[in-house]
Amino acid sequence: MYDELMWFIRNEVDCTIKEIQASVTTQGRRFIVTSTQLSKGIDLAQYGEGLQRIFEISLFIMSCRGGCVMIDEVESGIHKRLVAPFIHFIDKLSVLCNVQVFATTHSREAVELIVENVPPRRLSVARLERNESGSITAVQSTGEEVKFMFDNGEIDIR
Repeated sequence: MYDELMWFIRNEVDCTIKEIQASVTTQGRRFIVTSTQLSKGIDLAQYGEGLQRIFEISLFIMSCRGGCVMIDEVESGIHKRLVAPFIHFIDKLSVLCNVQVFATTHSREAVELIVENVPPRRLSVARLERNESGSITAVQSTGEEVKFMFDNGEIDIR
């Protein structure tokens, strides 16, 4: 799975990154990034939040075989150009690792990208809605239903 992650990072995030390895430093265990642009490895924390988040979420999925991973605000910190490919990558990793992913977002754009990049048979969406009496209830929709609602302008998640 590490090779899959590094392929994604090199092809979608930064083609100069050679590898990211766990290392013990004077500051404890750190992830060190080696790059074709640097003479020596540097701490992953010196890179942008997007790369850090992509690496962290991917590691969580890979280390949780047969379990589940919860991701709050799945698009947070990730450049808008990378959200769609990353959602597709999360889906791919989750299948390879047999991991159920629960992701939250307040972003209509992120939901649209999820619907576009995750096959409907592997997607379920839960949302909170206020009913006529004023109480809030959870409404669950299949991937097919959500895709239909988006295609026909019948959903507003905000």
